[in-house]
Amino acid sequence: MDWDRLENMADYHGVTPLFYASLSKHAPSAVPPHIFARLRERSRANVHHSLLFASELVKLMKRFDAANIRAIPFKGPVLAAYAYHDLTAREFTDLDIFVSKNDIVEATRVVLSQGYVSSLEDPVRAITQAVGRDGQGAFQQAHHYTFYRPDGRSRVDLQWRVADDRYFAQPLERPDLWKSEFTRIPIGGYDIRTFSPTDTLLVLCIHGSKHGWEKLKWLCDVAELLRAHATSIVWGELERVASRLRVERMVRLGLNLVGDLLDASIPPDVARTVASDKRVWTLARELRGSLFDEHRTCPTNHGNVWFYVRLKDHWRDRVRFCFRYFLQFTSSVLTPTAVDRELLPLPRSLFFVHYVFRPIRLSVKYAVLSMRLLRQKVSARV
Repeated sequence: MDWDRLENMADYHGVTPLFYASLSKHAPSAVPPHIFARLRERSRANVHHSLLFASELVKLMKRFDAANIRAIPFKGPVLAAYAYHDLTAREFTDLDIFVSKNDIVEATRVVLSQGYVSSLEDPVRAITQAVGRDGQGAFQQAHHYTFYRPDGRSRVDLQWRVADDRYFAQPLERPDLWKSEFTRIPIGGYDIRTFSPTDTLLVLCIHGSKHGWEKLKWLCDVAELLRAHATSIVWGELERVASRLRVERMVRLGLNLVGDLLDASIPPDVARTVASDKRVWTLARELRGSLFDEHRTCPTNHGNVWFYVRLKDHWRDRVRFCFRYFLQFTSSVLTPTAVDRELLPLPRSLFFVHYVFRPIRLSVKYAVLSMRLLRQKVSARV
């Protein structure tokens, strides 16, 4: 057993607390003492981290509720308590809070009042202008909605979409969302609302699909949610909402993977629907084969955009995605950044030269990276 590699893989996949708990229960004597000690220390550190974030979440939710701001935290400590029944069983790095688009500016003020800062010089003004100009287009700059403490101990992401990636944005806010019943999760003596089990499953499947189910942690989230709340999930409603949002294949892919890899229990009729989608089986087979590949390239990279195309439910969505991707990719390649201006200082009269310099610089950069990856793969095979 290559314990060092196993420890690194658990760390990469965000499952160290689960890994340590299982080893402690079933086979503590089989683990080398130095590996076991490191896993124990990492798990203890995660306990402190989780409790800190849970405390921050309670403070923010009290402020949001006092200001009558509609906010729904998901993932993070809420998901740990909701699906795992243990705040410390899941690793997370930020607080994800879903906010109504109409409340996003006021929510920003609340977060800033709690000592958080933004990378923007004037975040309230920037977000106000973005929402006023184009509420959907505002999410093309996700950092507009990211806030962090100056000491780096905590980060908050405000969003009104499930996935805020500029190539992969899926709206969740719908007319009936705020009228639906929310689940209340007691954390730190305060009842915090979150999505129903049905909507939580939908969110987790969209999020995992956005990232190509790159990490085992996201599959564990779905599996634990199904084990804890399978009887509360309204499968017919899940299918209807997924169809309306055109994300049926994303949901089926998540269910296929957790059913096969983690033995999650799925109702027979739902399992038959999942099994009938041949494209889902193809995607799942590819993801299973690369899940523990150390040299795997995440589907979110430009070279694997074909993964996203096949994940779309309808041909119109595929065409729309390809067109949007082409426009934004072209813009990202041609538009000069601060790095380009720093590498090639020019007077304002010659600024146009940067539009030629940038694609050349990127070509050289990615050519070098490709050669390094090729050498790594050759070395791994040898």
